[in-house]
Amino acid sequence: MHELSVGVFAGEASGDANAAHLVRAMQEMRSGASFWGVGGRQMAEAGVRIEFDSTRWGAMGIWEAVKISFRLHGVFHICQERLALRRPRMIILVDFGAFNCRLARFARHIGIKTFWYFPPRSWSRSPRAAGNLADLSDAVATPFPWSEEILRRAGVNARFVGHPLVDVAHPRRTKEEFCAAYGLDPERPLVVYLPGSRRAELRYIWPGMAGAAAEIGRRVPGAQHVVGLAATLAGAAPSLRAGETPLVVTTAIYDALNACDAAVAKSGTVTLEVACFQKPMVIVYSGSRLAEMEYNLWHRKRIRFIGMPNIIADAPICPELIQKAASPTAIAEWVSPWLLQPETAAPMRRALAAVRAQLGPPGAVRRAAEMAWSVLASSTKS
Repeated sequence: MHELSVGVFAGEASGDANAAHLVRAMQEMRSGASFWGVGGRQMAEAGVRIEFDSTRWGAMGIWEAVKISFRLHGVFHICQERLALRRPRMIILVDFGAFNCRLARFARHIGIKTFWYFPPRSWSRSPRAAGNLADLSDAVATPFPWSEEILRRAGVNARFVGHPLVDVAHPRRTKEEFCAAYGLDPERPLVVYLPGSRRAELRYIWPGMAGAAAEIGRRVPGAQHVVGLAATLAGAAPSLRAGETPLVVTTAIYDALNACDAAVAKSGTVTLEVACFQKPMVIVYSGSRLAEMEYNLWHRKRIRFIGMPNIIADAPICPELIQKAASPTAIAEWVSPWLLQPETAAPMRRALAAVRAQLGPPGAVRRAAEMAWSVLASSTKS
C-alpha cells in the first residue's frame, strides 16, 4: 500500500520531544504513513526523516530571535517549496508559532490538512492566545483545559487531550538504583540543577546555579549536587564546575528528579517536569544585558509568572528569581531549609500535586494521535 506522506515541524528541544512521542503513538496505532520534516534527534529516533535540525533554533529574548529569524528565512522558503512539490496529506505543527503559523497559512492555501499539537501560547489564559488559529488549522490538540475553551470560543476545532508529561515523566530506576549508579548516598540530601536545553541558557544560567551549589554545600553539610542536562547539551558536561563542590552530571533527568529532595530549574517546560515529581523548586532565569533590558522595558509589568507551575495554578507556588535576583545566596536561602527541615516544603508539594492534576489523565499522547489519524483519514476523502 502506498504510504501517506506527513510533514512534521517542531522547534527547540521540547517540541522535538513532544513531536517524537506523537509520531511513535501514531505508528503504534497503525501503519501506512511516512514522516519527514523539521526537528531533532528524538524525532529522528521515532522514525521521522529530519531535513533541518531545529533543536538550536530557540532564542532568549527579542534580540536573539531577530538574529535567528534571518537564518530561518531561507529554511522557511525551502519548506514551502517542499510542501508545494510533495503535497503531503497532512502536516503536524508542534508549537514554534513564529515559524509554524506562517507555514500553516501556506499549507492551508494549497489544500494541505493542518494538525496542531501544542498550539502557540497554549499555556496562556488570555483570549488573545487564540490568535488566528481558526484560519490556520483543521484540528488542534491542546495540553491545557482552559486552552480548549479559549480556542473553541474563537472558532477553532480544538480538544483538550492532556499533557504528555503525565505519560512520559516517570523514572526508569528507583532512588536507590540511581544513587548506586552515580556513587551517591540515598540517605543524604540531594539537589538537582536544571539549567535548560540551549547553550545560551547554560552560559547565562549555570554560573548562578554553580554558586548556589557551593553556598548550599556550606549551609547543608553532606548535601549532594546533580546537574540534569538535556541531551542537546550532553557535550557540555565536562566543562561544568561549581568551585570545589563535587557535581554529578546526568541526562537521566527523570531518575534524578525522582531521587532528589529539591530542584533549581530554569523557567520553561522543565519546571513542569519537576512539578510532576512534586519536588520543591526555585525557578530561575538569567540572560544577557539586552535580555535584561527587554524584560525590564516590556515584560516586568505584563507577565505575572514565568514558571509553568505558577502559570497553571495562577498563583505563586514556587519562588521565581529573575536576572540579578537569581543570585547564589538567594537560591540557597530558599533551598537550604527544604533540605534541613523537609516539612517546610510540604505546602509546595501539595500545590504541585494540584498542578499535576490539571494536566489530565494518562493517555494524552494516544488521544492526540487519534486526532491526528482522524485528520489524516479525512484528507484521503477530500
